[in-house]
Amino acid sequence: MATAHRAYFGQSGTGKTTLAADHAADAGANVLFFNTQEEDVLPGFTRADRTDLLHLLAAGRIDYVPAADDRTARMELDVIVREMFKHRERHNVLIVDEAQEYAPEGSRPGPLELVARRGRRHNVELWVVSQHPADLAKKVLRQVSTVYLFEMPYSDQYLRQQNIPVEHLRALHEEGGEYSYAVWDGLNLDGPHRLDLS
Repeated sequence: MATAHRAYFGQSGTGKTTLAADHAADAGANVLFFNTQEEDVLPGFTRADRTDLLHLLAAGRIDYVPAADDRTARMELDVIVREMFKHRERHNVLIVDEAQEYAPEGSRPGPLELVARRGRRHNVELWVVSQHPADLAKKVLRQVSTVYLFEMPYSDQYLRQQNIPVEHLRALHEEGGEYSYAVWDGLNLDGPHRLDLS
């Protein structure tokens, strides 16, 4: 069965998406990266378009660029989640870049909240990636068990609300340097870790 939902938070260019892709390579699961930012295809991933997406969901690591308009992209995400839920026999990971766009705080529950609440029983893990964790629905955040924290100088309020020791986190980032991150499990802050970009 799926293990746990994750979050990767940090400002642009810190390495959060790269770390999620590295973790996906080790997940032993089918992975779909909902590539909102149309970033380059991640190493080991295959770019899929709308015509072959559902067929490829069972084929390993898929990089999918959703429609440009929000309404259609949300409908695509809903179809993807429902398709993943149909196949409990396989371990699936859904990585959603800029997750706050699909589950903003204060919005009606949508597909990300559904995965956050019910994904484990359907063998689906949710990994959210965001520069703005304070804007992400609390219903999603409460279900995340591991948070990878890259530099986020503008998110002190969010960090304090999550009881993450802000000063300790800053010290870890300073010690680790560029592309460093810390891991928060709800009780402990571990790090610094450094993303290997070689």
